[in-house]
Amino acid sequence: MIRRDPTPPGVHHFLGAILREAMRTLRDVRESEAVRLIERIRRAKRIYLAGVGRSGLVAKAFGQRLMQMGFRVHLSDEITAPGI
Repeated sequence: MIRRDPTPPGVHHFLGAILREAMRTLRDVRESEAVRLIERIRRAKRIYLAGVGRSGLVAKAFGQRLMQMGFRVHLSDEITAPGI
């Protein structure tokens, strides 16, 4: 017989898992690579982003943040995106 905890995990449980995963990912990024990416973004005349599924949602969120900072951003699946 499988015993189940009568109290399901709460929001803090899931937030903790998300934060642990994000920290694990950030530890794998070299600072020099992050600095190089930032420099390339700053120099770009236009930024094109692409993604499918969850990656696409992340690309759209990242693109929105870049747009809010004043960058010209286009998503590859948008009908209004100019040719590359």
